[in-house]
Amino acid sequence: MKRALAVAAVAAVSLLGFTGTAGAASSPVTHVRSNTASAQANWFKESGDQYWASGVSAVKSLWGSGSELHLWHTVGTNGGTTTSINADVTTGFALTIDAKRLGSASLSATDLPATLCTYDENGELVGDCTDTTVDVNVTWSGQGAMMKGSYNEHVTIGGSMTRLHVLWTNREALATGSLDGALSAADLEFASLGTEKQVKMGR
Repeated sequence: MKRALAVAAVAAVSLLGFTGTAGAASSPVTHVRSNTASAQANWFKESGDQYWASGVSAVKSLWGSGSELHLWHTVGTNGGTTTSINADVTTGFALTIDAKRLGSASLSATDLPATLCTYDENGELVGDCTDTTVDVNVTWSGQGAMMKGSYNEHVTIGGSMTRLHVLWTNREALATGSLDGALSAADLEFASLGTEKQVKMGR
């Protein structure tokens, strides 16, 4: 479970720091290295038949300027319609993460491009999704001790071989802010800060 929490946000994106090849031309060996930091959080609350769910997952490269952000905000009624706002962007937001201590992080953006969709009680899309914008402002505060770990994977399929080595750190966090409405600590389901160093070798 600890490993899954540490890797979940980072696995959703791919921010590469270095790619190289070595070996004979007939069987080249490719090395891909990445070093990333992540911040994620989910909130949920209910009132009568209505519910609200929000989530933020942000990752930035520690070897360059690349970063990615995925966020969503859903409002629905039990047994009724649901409206959902989703955004997946790589620019237009400010993200800072204390990668050394995982003590804090902050995310802010105004007028991020997003998609607004409405679904009926059966989960079927109603009409077409439309373009919209969303503002987000979230701060994280690390809680408790940092967890650290590593794992290796080795997969061979036919004549192809892939080896993966990962070093990760993770720390639980408190997260509050706003995303098309207030995101309070009382409604927080999960929040964490993490880093991941990855070396992937393929042939």
